[in-house]
Amino acid sequence: MAASDKALGELHSTVATVLTAAISADEPSAAMIAAAITFLKNNNITASPTDNAELAELNKKLAERRRTGKDTLRQQLQEADQLMSQNYDAVVTGKLQ
Repeated sequence: MAASDKALGELHSTVATVLTAAISADEPSAAMIAAAITFLKNNNITASPTDNAELAELNKKLAERRRTGKDTLRQQLQEADQLMSQNYDAVVTGKLQ
């Protein structure tokens, strides 16, 4: 016997309520977060930064973090290149100790 649309609707609502309560807890488990993400994906729930100010702010922060991270990595690579060049020069001239 197949479940009625009403029963499925109630189950869907209950699952959404339980997941919302679990995610709203101080420290939700990784399993609960994964279950909530899967639930949203399975129900084709998406969010757009243009429709949600909080999501737009998060998107802005992530973009800044990516930019800063790239700048930091670029700087670290340049410093490493300089050190390698200095050490190479020291080896060639016999001044490396």
